Amino acid sequence: MSHEMRTPFSSFYGLLDLLSGTELNSGQREIVDSAKQSCEILLKIIDSILDYSKLEASAMKLEFTAFPVENVIADCLELFLPLAAKKLHLSYNIEKDVPECLSLFDVHLQNR
Repeated sequence: MSHEMRTPFSSFYGLLDLLSGTELNSGQREIVDSAKQSCEILLKIIDSILDYSKLEASAMKLEFTAFPVENVIADCLELFLPLAAKKLHLSYNIEKDVPECLSLFDVHLQNR
């Protein structure tokens, strides 16, 4: 079943990748880049769903990974910048008591 879920998104990503190699104006490039990033996130969500099924079947072990908190937050905000640029000012503030790195199960996080 995994290929049935991944194949359409992989094809869509491939088309976006081809499109990004063409002449685009800056607005079009932002749209294509955002679509590619969104597609990558959707593929990771599909992988998460499939991983959850494996966990339920005891066919997978959890592995924890350290990640820099600020990088993950900045990456998330980048997804919204093109949409918000005309109407909002986006920023973030990380409290001093938040550790620089956290160790979590990384299925739901973007790979760095």
